[in-house]
Amino acid sequence: MVDDLNVPDYPWNKPLHRSRRSASTHGPSSPDGGPGERYRSLLTAFLRTKNMFDSIRRLLRRSTQSDSTESHGSNSDMRLVRHHLYRERLDLTNKPLVMLSGATIDSARELIPFLRGSPQMETTMKPHDQIIAYNGEEADEIHAFSNVTQAGSKLSRIMVRDGKIIELTIKG
Repeated sequence: MVDDLNVPDYPWNKPLHRSRRSASTHGPSSPDGGPGERYRSLLTAFLRTKNMFDSIRRLLRRSTQSDSTESHGSNSDMRLVRHHLYRERLDLTNKPLVMLSGATIDSARELIPFLRGSPQMETTMKPHDQIIAYNGEEADEIHAFSNVTQAGSKLSRIMVRDGKIIELTIKG
């Protein structure tokens, strides 16, 4: 008896309208922004998911770290690591930044030419939870960035273990 219902004709009651044009006809100046806009939205969705997993990982680390701190004391929380903060500005739009995950630091230098080698980096003490990668490996180098971007996202650090990149941290 749907025909007997009196539904007001408000804009929110109407079905959503989709364009009949195919995505291939959209140019960069079209209202949806073209293929670059779709890439940015996919990258943004990926980064939001990654940030959610980062938060979960930090919470898990804190809970396991508090258990280990109680049994080992606070001196075990600090580790020696090579660290450098890069202030150079670099835009990596249209560069395969995500492909660096698991690659060597030498391949990262092809994209980021100002990366320093281990001998030129400062050796410093860092809290243990700041040098652990997703896979549980402990980094021996941390390259931190303040001005490296890609499509509106920011590369904040690269963690390296024995010359191999073990984690890229990208913030959206």
